[in-house]
Amino acid sequence: MPTLSPSNSQTLSGPIYLELREQLITGVFEPGQRLKLNELAKQTGTSVSPVREALIRLVAEDSVEMSSLRAFAVPVLSTVRFEQIVAMRLALEGLAAQRAAGQVSHSDLKTLSSLHDRFIEAEQEGQRAKAQALNRSFHFLIYENAKMPMLLSSISILWAMMGPILRVYYSQSIPVEIGAPDHAELIEALETGDAKGAAEAISADILHGCKSISEYIAELEQS
Repeated sequence: MPTLSPSNSQTLSGPIYLELREQLITGVFEPGQRLKLNELAKQTGTSVSPVREALIRLVAEDSVEMSSLRAFAVPVLSTVRFEQIVAMRLALEGLAAQRAAGQVSHSDLKTLSSLHDRFIEAEQEGQRAKAQALNRSFHFLIYENAKMPMLLSSISILWAMMGPILRVYYSQSIPVEIGAPDHAELIEALETGDAKGAAEAISADILHGCKSISEYIAELEQS
């Protein structure tokens, strides 16, 4: 597990919360994994208290589960949980894309095209972790252009819920469909200010990416 950066700020739980959320997003933790207070405190160079505070904040966001003040874990895989995450992503990310339409600069549009090309290249080369990181950068550059910090924070929480699921899915030797056919339409809609088209393209992209994951989770539940 990557080492968490120590923090010298007076409010220690805030930076720890942000780093733990980032590690959830990037798939450092897997579904069902116990999060041990002492280990996390050692990694941060702090005491157990700020780590617990950060984890309790993640519990409030449903990214982490708590059975006692010392027992925390990443939620297990389930179709019910995944379907809820996808439904909320469709609503919130669709809104973000809608609000970003027409506000994305020429420079950011070029960056989006570059991120998409590198994402496809990484997928073709079987570099799943790299592809996942590039896809995240692509999406969040759009959401930042919505200029709605509260919305961006809510989307980040949903991606923290998705991270452990993606870790399990991508760790398996499962053939992954190459490409993101909706990215090009999304970029065009953002450039032309087509809010409806941008929302539809982001929704199509989410559904396209989540279909095989949903099928994988259902197969695990039936086995």
